[in-house]
Amino acid sequence: MTHPDVSVIVPVYNREAWLETLLDSVLCQDGVRLEVIAVCDGATDGSLAVLESVAARDARVHVVAQDNRGVSAARNKGLELARGEWIAFADGDDIVKPGALRTWIEHGRLHDLDVVIGNGFGFDTLPFPVHPAPLYARQPWGEVCDGRAWMQRTVPNDDWVVCVWLHCVKREFIERHGLRFEEGVVHEDIIWTLGLARHAERVGFVEAPLYAYRRNPMSIHFATSLRSGSAWIS
Repeated sequence: MTHPDVSVIVPVYNREAWLETLLDSVLCQDGVRLEVIAVCDGATDGSLAVLESVAARDARVHVVAQDNRGVSAARNKGLELARGEWIAFADGDDIVKPGALRTWIEHGRLHDLDVVIGNGFGFDTLPFPVHPAPLYARQPWGEVCDGRAWMQRTVPNDDWVVCVWLHCVKREFIERHGLRFEEGVVHEDIIWTLGLARHAERVGFVEAPLYAYRRNPMSIHFATSLRSGSAWIS
């Protein structure tokens, strides 16, 4: 059996209003063989019904329903089931722009990377701005470095990319180092990214903003970042 190029892991909790838009944006990605692992984490709205409807139309979508255990547990379940050469993440209320996954994976293969760091932009409503402001501006664009050098060059500028949905990671690298998300904490992205940086020997960067992050006040991470003044978006 041919394995997918990429497994896209989508943790879902009460995202009924936006979920089909996100899934459409992922399933329309060109130039890659993909699977979508959508983990419904005890949603109390119609999210599970949306997932099951999309899965009935597209065999690339695999739906898992579990009791509410949090986003880390949902992502870990996705990692347990993933079969792709690469792992990417998406949140249920965001949008992946056309060509994003192909661009990231081609960059990763060309430079023999462990981790590809992408770029994105925030939005409130559709349609998108014609020229959206990218979330990150001071990554080592066009370079390859190890994870520790990446931290040394970006953390002092408050430009370290801890947004999981901007990480495209070799699954073999994840499994070799036993990387998983810490459960029961807020800003779990930071702990995950520390693990990437600790072990990665080759990190590369794609400057084009290809992931659209919805600034959704219903998101616990969005609300927490506003209260704390943190530049980290999860």
